[in-house]
Amino acid sequence: RLTRANCDSLTAIRLADNMQSLNVSNAAAIALHELQKDRFSF
Repeated sequence: RLTRANCDSLTAIRLADNMQSLNVSNAAAIALHELQKDRFSF
C-alpha cells in the first residue's frame, strides 16, 4: 500500500499460465522493450 501511495503510475506484466513470477531484470527488460516500441514505432 505504501508503495502504491507514493507512485505516480503503476503497470502490470501479464504472465503465461505456466509462469509464477519474473525477476526484476526480466521485468525491466520487458518494460523497456515496450517503452521503446511505443516511442520508436514507424
